[in-house]
Amino acid sequence: MDLALNELDQLMDKLGNARSQMVKGHPIPPFERDEPPISVAANTKWTIRASPPEGVLFGFYHPKFGPVGLTLPKEEIVSIVGFLTDRFILQPTASSGRH
Repeated sequence: MDLALNELDQLMDKLGNARSQMVKGHPIPPFERDEPPISVAANTKWTIRASPPEGVLFGFYHPKFGPVGLTLPKEEIVSIVGFLTDRFILQPTASSGRH
């Protein structure tokens, strides 16, 4: 199959729409465990935009799938910010000096 980049993007969009129809009514797999595998995108460009009344739009460029995004309601944003604050901001930093 020989496709240009924009044709591949269009095909992926149509396949994504087809998949979203196929999974309707199926439960979302648990992410608390190590399943399902997650396709990680590291060192990518991203954006966060307010999207009232839904909450926030978080979008990023995934090397396999192109631009993708999701909307997060305010309650989830509060939970994420709380987690990140507890995990990263409130952690003691390593000291370069000896104690």
